[in-house]
Amino acid sequence: MAQRKPISQQVKRVPPALLDAAKRVLERSVPNSAIRHSLYIEKSEPFLSTEKMVLIANEGRTDPGYICFFPQQPIMFINSRVDQGVFLRLRVDTSLFQGTVFIGTLDGGNLVFEDCYAWRGKSVADQSFSKRFSLLNTFYHSLCVRDERISGVKIHLAKLHALAEFPVLILKDEFWSIDFVPEAPQRRRFFHKLHIQGQVQMQSQTQGQVQPATTAKPIVEEKPTQLVAIAKNIQGLPDTYDLFSYDKVHIGEAAIQSDQMSSQVRLAIKKNSSLPVFVDWNEEFECYEISGIPLEKVLIHKAYLFKIATTATAATNVAVVANATVKTAEVARQPVQKSREVVRSGVWLGTEED
Repeated sequence: MAQRKPISQQVKRVPPALLDAAKRVLERSVPNSAIRHSLYIEKSEPFLSTEKMVLIANEGRTDPGYICFFPQQPIMFINSRVDQGVFLRLRVDTSLFQGTVFIGTLDGGNLVFEDCYAWRGKSVADQSFSKRFSLLNTFYHSLCVRDERISGVKIHLAKLHALAEFPVLILKDEFWSIDFVPEAPQRRRFFHKLHIQGQVQMQSQTQGQVQPATTAKPIVEEKPTQLVAIAKNIQGLPDTYDLFSYDKVHIGEAAIQSDQMSSQVRLAIKKNSSLPVFVDWNEEFECYEISGIPLEKVLIHKAYLFKIATTATAATNVAVVANATVKTAEVARQPVQKSREVVRSGVWLGTEED
């Protein structure tokens, strides 16, 4: 008896009117405006050390989207921007059409289910990832027919990995990105692209020089172009502040060379016992200067990224810088230009995925 051949999956796009209706439903169901956000590994230590999470290693190169089961509508896969969608042919339990929304990836002939945002008409965004993934298990093992001959795609359940496996996963050629999924509900999901590492690995294999150090190089922490520290008042020394790193190491003292910046820092520090500030190293005086105040939430950097001068040298030079500023202001009160550093938004933990 001849075996039944798989049905050819013809792509049928979701019409604009239905797409708009789906968008309105998704706005009530999804916890964030984007499914995932880009993560800079070299700046992620506070996030990774405080969040309990799991990893999803993605073999496909496409971005995740929404898999929607709405009443009296065909099953739809809608991209993360909610501006394009295609219909899916799946055999599932009819109870899902009360209003179920999964997160998944459609890459060629593979459909991978990764998360659940709504289940049978109720939002589950306020539940932990473990509970949401248990709903995926129920769907995968009990409520769908995983037959490629019917659906035209292979249905998979995402494989979860512990955070400790990250150094091993990034060295594998088959993965193109790693997603960091927090256990706590309504928390942002981040991802790190691995295509650069993949290119390095393939190039090394071509040259016959596969070295772990070479493949790991793209994720080695590099010094950021703009450092951020915590500034605290020093009693009796105007325009001079103690600087501390994220790990509470005293970096030294810092001065301010701008009247405008001086008034801004004094005003901000009155409201708070400490203040995150941008700092720049002054080679001439061998000390840090405060160059700006972040306007948004920023990542405070660790001590090893800073230059730490000796106490005597730093104190002397900071005093020189501060005194020079005061004298300059007394001699001639020049119009102060707006510091370009003040309007910087800072070093972000992550950026929204385009």
